[in-house]
Amino acid sequence: MCFKTLVNSDKEGWPASYTLFLYFKRHNILQVLLYINWYSIYFIMSKKDFIEKQKKLYKTLKPCYCTAIQETVHFTADGWNHLIYHRRRPRNLDERTYRAALIPYLCEVLTDATTATKTIDTQYGPHPLWIIEHQVKALHNGKKQILKLILQKRGAGNTHFLSVMCKEK
Repeated sequence: MCFKTLVNSDKEGWPASYTLFLYFKRHNILQVLLYINWYSIYFIMSKKDFIEKQKKLYKTLKPCYCTAIQETVHFTADGWNHLIYHRRRPRNLDERTYRAALIPYLCEVLTDATTATKTIDTQYGPHPLWIIEHQVKALHNGKKQILKLILQKRGAGNTHFLSVMCKEK
């Protein structure tokens, strides 16, 4: 077992937000034990447990009406698989965790976004892709982030969610 401590501090002394991470490596799985903020203590699960929790959340998402493209967007297994895999190979654990952490914002972005960019993907036959960008306030740090969603429609079928990514503003 290997114990490590990492301290992030904005200022010397007692900063407004003081963070201490204590973690250990066991069976090559990084497990975060404890997160201490200036005023509260949280217990955090391992990254793999977090991804499983987010998978359950993703499965409970109901189709949302997207005002930007004027269609209902469905959340399918293709969307989840695209978040976890890249060209049939698993993404690294940090990338999976990053993408899974954006799942709670999906319906908010779809319902609040007003513009979408349409492109035609011809790799596997002509089908439209929509790129939707919308600014949201992050739950974990309060910073504003721009989320980018990729939506796909094959043939005359339903429009479904394909991917999500963010860039901090």
